[in-house]
Formats: sequence, structure tokens, C-alpha cells
Amino acid sequence: MGKWKKIRLISAILIAIILTFNVNVVAFTSLDTITGNSAHSDIFASDYFYATIAPSVNSFEASMIIESTPFAYNNKFGIFSSSDASVKLELFGRCASPGDSVTVNFDHNTNQAWIVESNKVTIGPSFGFYLDASERIFYRDVYYSDPLLNEDDDYQVHGLLFETSSASGIFGNPDLVVAFEDWPIGGGCGYVTDFDDMVVGLTNIASASGSGSIPEPSTILFLGFGCLAIFGYRYR
Repeated sequence: MGKWKKIRLISAILIAIILTFNVNVVAFTSLDTITGNSAHSDIFASDYFYATIAPSVNSFEASMIIESTPFAYNNKFGIFSSSDASVKLELFGRCASPGDSVTVNFDHNTNQAWIVESNKVTIGPSFGFYLDASERIFYRDVYYSDPLLNEDDDYQVHGLLFETSSASGIFGNPDLVVAFEDWPIGGGCGYVTDFDDMVVGLTNIASASGSGSIPEPSTILFLGFGCLAIFGYRYR
């Protein structure tokens, strides 16, 4: 294969990658803005998608703080295994409302989580969060805290995680707050990023972690042109 054919091939691959990871850059809001409470401080964890329960406890509490969406009756919230997104445990059903709380039991030996004994799931040592909007009339989907799983919405960020263990003034005094957007960020009425459609606080959470940030198109371009430059230099 000639030099220019190889350059064209690399360029084609680069364009394909950019189109695959067409992630729109959105202006993420702060937890103060979401809750309407400026009396507390928060640490914004923009690249955090998963959480881990504290090893010294066998349960954690989840409390619904806000649900500000016309689709409230259709939305459900829960956790999923970081190793298998199909393994889920629903925490709040369609009839849940702000102020509701639920205790999630956890067995560190088996990595099982449950609310009732008859429904135990092997969730794993770390878990993510999901908002199930699949039962509404239109834009039916399940959105995950890990954007790499939001394939139907171009891998957009739909869940924000905030570390709040040192914060005050939040209902339930949570260690972690999860805020979800239930509208397609790239479609419908445009960019909707208030992230107050489902806001849940969790206690006894040891840490939050990420699975790797999605590269932005500009980053991919930079790396791609760097590869092309190196390739061209070799054939001088």
C-alpha cells in the first residue's frame, strides 16, 4: 500500500471515530442550582459514574430529593452492576415522590443487594445509577450514569454525581447525590440540562469512581493529526 493510500485510510478511520463519539458539550449545572439551596457546598464529580458502599456497613439509604418533570409518573430509578448493566435493582418506582426513602441491604461476601429478601441481585462491589423512562409515550429510553451506555442518545451525559459527605442542608444528609436528566439532550426541544428530573441522595457511600471519560471530538482530532504527522515524517 502506497504512502497516500495509507494516509487516506487513517483519515477515514479518524472521521469514523469522530462520528461514533459525537458527544455534545453541555454546560453542567451545579448542585446548588439543582436543589435551589445555596447554603451548602458540594464537590462536582463530572467524571464519576459509579459508587461503592462503605465496607464497614451492610446497607445504604436512598432518599428522593427532587423529581421535577412532567414524566414523573413514568420514571423509575435504580442501581445497576458496573460489570453488567442488565443487572438492575429498582429503588424508586413510578409512584414514588420526593421525601420517600428506601434501605438497600448489601452482602459484601456475595456482592448481593436487595430491598426485600425475595429479590436479591448480584450487583457487584461497585454500581451505577439508571433512570428508566421507557414507559412514557415518546422518547422512551433508559439513561445511565455512565454515558458510554447511553448509546441511543449519542453517549450523552444524563446523570451527574456529586460528593456531598461534607455538605450540609441537603435532605437525608447524603454522602452522594445523583441528579438525572430525563430528556434526550441532543433531540426534541434541544439541549435540556437542568438535571432536576430525578435527584436522589445516598448515605453510607464510600467513594465514587469513573470508567474513563469519553474523548471530545477536538481531542480525537488532535491525536489523529499527531498520528498523521508522525506517519508523514517516517516517509520523508
